[in-house]
Amino acid sequence: MGKRRCIGQQWVWLSGMKLDSGELLILAGNQRFPQSLEVYALRWDIENLFQCLKGRGFHLEKTRLTHYFRIKKVMALLAIAFCWSHKTGEWKHKVIRPLKTKKHGPPEQGLFRYGLDYLTDSLLHGRQKIEDRFRLLVLFLCPPDMIVANEQNPQIMALII
Repeated sequence: MGKRRCIGQQWVWLSGMKLDSGELLILAGNQRFPQSLEVYALRWDIENLFQCLKGRGFHLEKTRLTHYFRIKKVMALLAIAFCWSHKTGEWKHKVIRPLKTKKHGPPEQGLFRYGLDYLTDSLLHGRQKIEDRFRLLVLFLCPPDMIVANEQNPQIMALII
């Protein structure tokens, strides 16, 4: 769909693709953009981040902050907490128990939520051993490509330096 179309009284550029489910995804924009589907995919990742910040975990709106510098500090902390939760969810999915997939395709929950629940249980409710808490600290401090699991016992981590 490489040219403008008039829809109603608005001229738009259309892009589209057929999803794995067989549904059509059609994007409309006010200017031609060759990588519109790739940019839309990035936008969807950002939308998921905002959902995690607002209603699926951190409930940012309930803070009722209005001062710029306080909002800035909370956003910085939430960005760190989001990354830690997501990394923990990825690790738990790979090492402890893979997420089950629903009959229609998506996992039972997202990696962020999976990791956040594990962190909450470990750090706030004290349900884990000290070794598990240390493991969470390593997950927080080290990039994922530096952490490998032991082949005999996947819950034992090694750092590649």
